[in-house]
Amino acid sequence: MGFTHCDSGSVVAEMWRLPYHLNEVLRYHHDVQQSKLYPDLVALVSIADLLCRANVLGYGYREKRLPDPLQAIEWEILREKSPKLVRLGPAHVVQELSGHAKRIQKYIKSVFQG
Repeated sequence: MGFTHCDSGSVVAEMWRLPYHLNEVLRYHHDVQQSKLYPDLVALVSIADLLCRANVLGYGYREKRLPDPLQAIEWEILREKSPKLVRLGPAHVVQELSGHAKRIQKYIKSVFQG
């Protein structure tokens, strides 16, 4: 079709007149370096997306190669823009979320499969 879910999300955000920071998150959460006004917010959502994908928590397509959330450029953006958010460090955040992955998977399955 020639467009991504980021593109279509941004168009919907414009049509619904959502605040620009939400539009920027929708548009750039897979390309955080393009974010100009809200890079810390976009980076935070991008990390959440990476963590979900790395723990196979999503629905839809299967990853050909699981992302490594510890190697994400987003941590650098957060360190620079919002140092309090990364006080614990990427490894701690990844480890803590991974400890909840099974419970999250069970919840998601119950929502989508009844």
